[in-house]
Amino acid sequence: MIRIILSTRIDVVHLATRIDGLAYQLGYVNGAEVPPSTSNEANAGARMHELALSRSIVERVLELAGREGMRAVTRVDLEVGRLAGVEIDALRFCFDAVTRATAAEGAELVVEDVPGEGMCMDCHLVFNADQAVVACPQCSGWRVQWVRGRELRLKTFTGESDAMRVGNQTGVGRRRP
Repeated sequence: MIRIILSTRIDVVHLATRIDGLAYQLGYVNGAEVPPSTSNEANAGARMHELALSRSIVERVLELAGREGMRAVTRVDLEVGRLAGVEIDALRFCFDAVTRATAAEGAELVVEDVPGEGMCMDCHLVFNADQAVVACPQCSGWRVQWVRGRELRLKTFTGESDAMRVGNQTGVGRRRP
């Protein structure tokens, strides 16, 4: 088993724009029906957002796994900030749909929750927050710079290879047994 340690950010806006239109028109991915919207277009947009994210994540993992000579991906670890606007349940559903008939089919998706943390630009207090729009708890200022909680990061993935290679020839990350 090979474990790849990464520090890869997903280009959410570019990939979501490119993939959402196609996914929305088709209504399914790899033979799995996309979950229906509950009542409004906002929910449909959210569903497409997670589909685009899942597809982007799987494409990147498969690309990197191919470079490393992996025949199967067994686990994908993500960091998702509470302020990133990502519905974790929808992301899991879409991840399972997107991985069908790929080397990542059946891979475990592990999501690490990253709490929101902002810094007030007026009094420089660093504080925790679970909302994107919030006033500083110390001075009530609204100029907040987000330190953590907005990220979506592909942290690691684990896979299987027919033969272990020595060293890291691609510069992707470090290997761990």
